[in-house]
Amino acid sequence: VSEYETQKRNGKGTAVKTKDDDQVKDVISASTKDNLLIFTQLGKCHILPVYKIPITNKSSIGKYLVNFIDLDSSAGEKVVSVLVARHDESDKNLVMITKNGNIKKTTLDMIIRRRGSSTKVIEFRDNDTLVNAHIAKDNEYIFSATAKGMGCKIKLDSINVVKSKAGMGVRLIKLRDDDRLVSSVILNDDDNEVCIMTANGYAKKADTNLITPKGRGVKGQRIIGLTENDYVVDVTLVSNKTLFIVTTNGMIIRIPTDSINVYGLSARGTKTIKLKDGDSVRSISMAPDSNEADDEENTDG
Repeated sequence: VSEYETQKRNGKGTAVKTKDDDQVKDVISASTKDNLLIFTQLGKCHILPVYKIPITNKSSIGKYLVNFIDLDSSAGEKVVSVLVARHDESDKNLVMITKNGNIKKTTLDMIIRRRGSSTKVIEFRDNDTLVNAHIAKDNEYIFSATAKGMGCKIKLDSINVVKSKAGMGVRLIKLRDDDRLVSSVILNDDDNEVCIMTANGYAKKADTNLITPKGRGVKGQRIIGLTENDYVVDVTLVSNKTLFIVTTNGMIIRIPTDSINVYGLSARGTKTIKLKDGDSVRSISMAPDSNEADDEENTDG
């Protein structure tokens, strides 16, 4: 984490070395004691212990993922979501959402204790794909966002657990024909703010109390105002002091979360990163607090 210095809002960011045809998908903070649960658009979950990944710096390309897990290149299998599974979370649920607005809830323990490093965790219909996965409790909420700026918040205890890995789940949100579900975040009663990010680099913090809990299968409500050529790419819970923003051209900027203001649900927000022509924001994630990173470095080397 210390390799990325915090910059002011609307900075240019720092380049991360990748191969020419590659893109940074996400920034994830983890300890070497944890397992990564790597989900692909085909509905598979691959389990990878963090200690197996070599420690390097941001100027290194790193090792190709197929050195650690078995991806089906013939089917075009790609990673869409990566979770950090800690040893004390086996009693929680695994929640998955799809592009067409479905949700499936199963037990996390059922996934982790399966033999082998990968398993099918959800089935699809109508050309659907997996978008996001979360580790959560029944007393929490899932807040989901669509590309067109609509959102839906529901209590997870209203979703039944599916114990079969072949299950498809149920309808989470009713989408317009030209819309798709792009991101989601887990909330509890004490979480007050989410950050909503668009492809053109506009972001805002929104008060979660303004987002009314609904039953599943509804149309949702407007969560951000968008210009004609912009769309929502990601949402995250505002839980720490700094935020990582990742672009499709491999730029990463780390900015203070207090530089992003709280706006009403119909507002567009403020510009957070200076994008070059042809570049766009791909994802956002919270950076760990500095004392968090120091603790992990001292413990794990």
